[in-house]
Amino acid sequence: MKKTIIDNLNIMRSLLILMSMITLAPAGGISVDAGLTPAQNRWMVRYQVRHIKRSHENMNPESVMQTDMHMLNLAYGLRADLTIMIMQSWMDRESDMMNMQSEFSGMGDLNLMAKYRLYRHNSSTNTLGLATTLCLTAPTGEDPFTSDYWSLAPGFYLSYRLNNWALDASTNYRFQDLLDEKPDGFRSGYEFSLSSALARQLVLGTDGRTALAPVLELTGSVSRNDQMPGQAEQNNEVLMLLSPGLKWTYSSLILEFLVQIPILQDLPEGSMEHSPRGLVGMRYMF
Repeated sequence: MKKTIIDNLNIMRSLLILMSMITLAPAGGISVDAGLTPAQNRWMVRYQVRHIKRSHENMNPESVMQTDMHMLNLAYGLRADLTIMIMQSWMDRESDMMNMQSEFSGMGDLNLMAKYRLYRHNSSTNTLGLATTLCLTAPTGEDPFTSDYWSLAPGFYLSYRLNNWALDASTNYRFQDLLDEKPDGFRSGYEFSLSSALARQLVLGTDGRTALAPVLELTGSVSRNDQMPGQAEQNNEVLMLLSPGLKWTYSSLILEFLVQIPILQDLPEGSMEHSPRGLVGMRYMF
């Protein structure tokens, strides 16, 4: 019994050390796991709702902007080592700036993604997987939810399983205005993100089909907005979030819940501060 406790403590310590090493850089954020990866010739659909709020609390009156993002992902296992995905979002935004209210709704840009498995190692106690990703964003959205140009985001994923512990991590960098369509003097922004999630799966019942997984994420990003000709140069925005959550699994159905709490935000002058945000989602593989 004592040896089992010591072994479990060593496992947890090793995972926490690995997690801290992966999250030294600021990050962008993931939801519970490191992406959608259905088996070959199978489909997976994911629907998420994300609530995001930013505000100027030190202004009188307070300025507030709230956005609900409805995100639909469809993924297909083209090969055992290759997954293709499509993601479309719908936005609802409300803002109250200096007692002036406005509401906007519309489609976001279309995202086409591919995930390729670089390496996978399986043993009786652990699994290690490495993958690369590529996301192409097309300017198909409606104002004010479109970037108005094509962008490309290569990324990298790590997934590690040790008994009932799980560690997922991802990083990506977005190249914006790929076709150089903006006028002279325009400076496209960028975004670098790095994210990690540590989870412990708890099997419920005796049939092995139901499980509950508490999860803790550390995510962050470094980004800069686009700058139009003649606009003063802005500093980078740095954001880091600590996010507790839960994932409930029953056979091919997964429900997920996450609360993202800002623990660090270094913002350009005049920017609205980030408030705690929430996420609920559903996944189903068929």
